Amino acid sequence: MESKQRQDDADAWFFESFKRYTNLYMYEFEAPVDTMELLDPMSLITSGIQAYSKKCEILQLAVPPKLLPKDIEEGLCKDRDFKIISGGYSSTRIIQVQPIGADRVAVAVQSDQEGLGLFQLGNDDHGVITEEKRLQFPAEQQKLHNSSVWGPGVLATRGRKVILGDRNGSYVCQWSLDAQDKGICHPLPNQHHVLQIKKIQYWDDNVVAFCTSKGSILFYDLLQPMDKPVTTIESPPTALASDSAVLCHSFDTHPSENILGLLNSSGKFEIFDIKKPDSPVVSTILPGYDHLSVLQGKFNLQFQKLQTQSPSDYYAKFIATGFKDEMIPVYECTKAGDIRPLFTHDGHTKIVTTAMWHTASDNLLFSSSIDAVLHAWQYIENEM
Repeated sequence: MESKQRQDDADAWFFESFKRYTNLYMYEFEAPVDTMELLDPMSLITSGIQAYSKKCEILQLAVPPKLLPKDIEEGLCKDRDFKIISGGYSSTRIIQVQPIGADRVAVAVQSDQEGLGLFQLGNDDHGVITEEKRLQFPAEQQKLHNSSVWGPGVLATRGRKVILGDRNGSYVCQWSLDAQDKGICHPLPNQHHVLQIKKIQYWDDNVVAFCTSKGSILFYDLLQPMDKPVTTIESPPTALASDSAVLCHSFDTHPSENILGLLNSSGKFEIFDIKKPDSPVVSTILPGYDHLSVLQGKFNLQFQKLQTQSPSDYYAKFIATGFKDEMIPVYECTKAGDIRPLFTHDGHTKIVTTAMWHTASDNLLFSSSIDAVLHAWQYIENEM
């Protein structure tokens, strides 16, 4: 009886989805996805540990052309399925991967102390992803690196530049693929050494922003590495639902809107105007938030960043992920300070670990769950 009820519920959800989604596709992997990143509008890269071989598999997948705007993918018979473009293996588990350069060489952070590896993606003539080299740390930082704690969120790329933040908060290292891979390490101000770096992003070519374990945001100018951070954003502590709960933080930047968003696991959401960072322009609790526990290393805030201009009355759409839940909520933040739920994707049957926006198609997202299922979904607004 219970099995029949589950099937009936699944059938009801499927038929209801025609009213809620413009597009909805599913792809099943052999193993749960550890990392997922969009390489460009037409492809994404994933990695995960195979259950039978214990190897870390890397896959480059083509985004179904049916999901892409007409100016990106033309054709009368657009494909509706994900297709493997290239694949390969890493010697150790990958915990974060980012695209770098026009040649689509992927940079991966390993979970051990081997640092950064450059992986060459395949093409039409050669469908194998191969590791090219390891980026070496400068000699003066090698000893520090070997004793550091590395994890998700500490890697960022911009063009052909790569930056890696020391999780202990001592320094950030930058490499340029146009400079014979010679890394430069920048020490961080002493007062921040005790704070772990949880997530790092480029703001522009020379300034990086990173979030610490205490929820403070530092903007750091790589051209003036010995000076104080360009900007420091501090958020007052938030009362937790439980004294034993561990507060996690995440942030995202939106340079075209000159804003930064900050979210913690108690549901507190803030937006700061970078031109006036002393106090948030928005400070609220996410609507409907019920203090779910979070997955360490997976808790994440992400804005939608399309090339089109945002309406003048709101800042951005965003998602909050990494909760021990099967749902993915989508929100909109207005410049009046209101947070409006736009949609909730409830198609996963297991806990969601990763989700991200597509960079060219409006309202299109990708998400993966612990049962090795990938969803591509384009929602219809005003569903809630």
